[in-house]
Amino acid sequence: YIKMSKLRIASYNILNGGEDRINLLSEVIRDINPDICGILEAVGWDETYKEIFAEKIGFKKFHIGKANSKYNIAIISKVDFEVIDMREHVRHVIVKVLITEGAYNNSVIYFVHLSPINEDDRIKEVQYLLESIDKGSNILIMGDLNSLSPHDSYNKEKLYGMLKKENMVKYGVDQLRFDVVNFLEENNFIDSRIYLKKKFEASVPTPSVKDPHHLYPIRIDYAFAHKDWIKNIKTSDFLKNIKTDKASDHYPIFIDLDK
Repeated sequence: YIKMSKLRIASYNILNGGEDRINLLSEVIRDINPDICGILEAVGWDETYKEIFAEKIGFKKFHIGKANSKYNIAIISKVDFEVIDMREHVRHVIVKVLITEGAYNNSVIYFVHLSPINEDDRIKEVQYLLESIDKGSNILIMGDLNSLSPHDSYNKEKLYGMLKKENMVKYGVDQLRFDVVNFLEENNFIDSRIYLKKKFEASVPTPSVKDPHHLYPIRIDYAFAHKDWIKNIKTSDFLKNIKTDKASDHYPIFIDLDK
């Protein structure tokens, strides 16, 4: 299976395993039609999901990256890949996917779901990730970073005030923090949506959310690429429609690569 020079990669936080929404989630992923998709919060997923989920929607290859927590990351793919689950120094898991065929042979995607606790924990996780990262530039970092970007057009005082009122300190105690995104940028990784000059769009919440932690429209799901490789990214979008409004608390992000 090889699309010549194009590749679509998606990341989707499906909210706590998504068991009661599995058909809707299947439809969403079918609509995106990625070549590779990282499924975050694959809670309770095991090898049976290869048959009951992945193969049903046309994905022959399946991997379940078991997390230290219940928040596994599943990989479904139409292209061959090798995988390493990285569980040291992280709360959940980072899944390293090495593509082993086609135009993107030897390219690497790190699917991440950083700690929900605070920016100090997340900066440690992302430092560990960058220390472990392969040399070379054909690298993507994709997923739920649970972190804000300084490039997004928030009214920072207002957002900080609203979060503080809810006693929500995960994005900063005395002020909003942007350490994770800043750190990635300092280390030669570029946010694909900023690179493509996309206007701000929130990745959470969807209208189905009742969780007070996700009441304010923020962007915490990202696709970063190495600066020498970012030019291959032609699209970086969230799929927003009536299905994704209901399927999870996050919107899925997908990117198109074209050499």
